[in-house]
Amino acid sequence: MKKKIALAALVVVLTFGGLAGIKALQIMTMIEAGGNMGPFPETVEVRPVEVEAWEQSLSSIGTVAPVNGTIVRSEAEGVIREILFRPGSRVEAGAILVQLDTEVEQAQLEVAMAALQLTKTNVGRIRELHERQSVSDAELDRAEAEFAGAKATVANLQATVNKRTIRAPFAGRLGVREISPGAYINKGQNIVTLQSYDQVYVDMEFPQNKISFLTEGMEVRVTTDAYEGSVFTGALTALNPEVNPATRSISVQATFDNPDGKLLPGMFVNVSVVQPEKRRVIVVPRSAILHANYGDTLFVVTPAEQEGMESVHQQIVRLGESKGDFVEVTEGLEGDEEVVSAGAFKLREGSLIVRSGVGTIEPEKAPNPTEG
Repeated sequence: MKKKIALAALVVVLTFGGLAGIKALQIMTMIEAGGNMGPFPETVEVRPVEVEAWEQSLSSIGTVAPVNGTIVRSEAEGVIREILFRPGSRVEAGAILVQLDTEVEQAQLEVAMAALQLTKTNVGRIRELHERQSVSDAELDRAEAEFAGAKATVANLQATVNKRTIRAPFAGRLGVREISPGAYINKGQNIVTLQSYDQVYVDMEFPQNKISFLTEGMEVRVTTDAYEGSVFTGALTALNPEVNPATRSISVQATFDNPDGKLLPGMFVNVSVVQPEKRRVIVVPRSAILHANYGDTLFVVTPAEQEGMESVHQQIVRLGESKGDFVEVTEGLEGDEEVVSAGAFKLREGSLIVRSGVGTIEPEKAPNPTEG
């Protein structure tokens, strides 16, 4: 009985030992196979590097100034009888803006005109008598001097009356009124601002080392946060003939047509002076760039050791200017590579990749976030 039990136990032990050995062999085989498989490839988007010709420009900040702009002031003193303009309205050159009281001056002018008429009649008589040699040369000279003095008095009084009629010196748009009817106004007192908006200047400065890149007639573009997305185009029209000794910069002025009146005097604008020659640039989508403390990198697609597979090489690059969704690469690429444009965050040096068949939004040179 005991022998049968011992035999049965031996059979059980051998059976379980054999099963354990087989299972261990299977596990070791699977581990070895898994080690030989390597990492799974990552699905990413790939784009070819683009080589383009980009415009070159000089950037600055500028201030809008009116071609014609002034504060209308009174040339005479007196009481305001009538205000003939509406604040904010557009006026033509020569339009009457304000009429001051002229009662006293008008009366003086009428007296002077009467005296002028009398001296004119008198000098005519004296000339006739002088031709007949009935009066001396001295009397004729005196009569002509009185006539000339009377003419001058009339002209002076007429000028005084005219100064009390305040007119617009040029066509433009008026600002806020600074006077009231019936008030007494002093000579030189402000009345209203007048600005002509049909054309405006943009004044800017550039360092002296940029002088050779500036020529009259160059295209100038400005933008302002007052009209986001709008670009205003003008031309460079004047360069100051001297350099500011304090700042070592040169003052430059551009002229812009402004039919809509959007560019207002005093407005701050960003300026780009377009250069005539374009430059060759290598560009990639912004999404391809990985930023880190040690520098900027991207992943360049390369053939993998496994047949039919692709891997990536992490390349350090130096970046230049940006345009929309693209950025210039000044160092690190030759221009004929392909780079990972989406999904780079999943990769490391030597990672295997699979190209995605579904594209994301196509990057643009000048994207408009408001569209769609």
